[in-house]
Parts: sequence; structure tokens; C-alpha cells
Amino acid sequence: MVGCVGLEGSGEDVLLRSLAVVPRLQGAGTGKALYREVIAEAGRRGARAVYLLTTTAEGFFAKAGFTRFDRAHVPPSVAGSAQFRTLCPASAVCMRRPLA
Repeated sequence: MVGCVGLEGSGEDVLLRSLAVVPRLQGAGTGKALYREVIAEAGRRGARAVYLLTTTAEGFFAKAGFTRFDRAHVPPSVAGSAQFRTLCPASAVCMRRPLA
């Protein structure tokens, strides 16, 4: 395995989960390729916006079109996920990227 990425949820709002690349391939375009594919998949699923939480990759996602988003305004379908409720710390940056 060289990396992983996932989506959680369905409908108009989805959560991007766990985009990670093995250290030896970071900076080689693997993360960008995984990101492009997961965004395309979100579009195929009918998503209109993708949300994420990050403690380490805000710059990467900002370059990919995400902007900071107030965690209090995340739709209930995303805010109810385990990622939002318990897995990520309150200090994690919430970001959003519209698809439509």
C-alpha cells in the first residue's frame, strides 16, 4: 500500500477521511492523485460539498480548493459522524470544498 483515502456519508454533503501517503512517496504526487480520485468519486455520488478535519494538512488542502469553514455550521449529516463527534480533536481545522 502506498496511500489511502476515503469518503464517509452520502447525499449532498460528504466527509473526506484519512488521506495519507507513505512517507517515502510524500511529495511525489501520490496524494494529489488520491485526492483527485476521491473528489471525482464524491461528484459521481452526487455530493455538492466535501468537508474535512485536519491537524496537519491545512496547506495541502487549501491548495486543492478547500477553505476554512466554521465547524458549528457543518451539516448534521457530516457533523454526526464519529470523526466529528469523537475522533478528531476540537483543535482540528474544519475545511470545506464546494463541488457545484
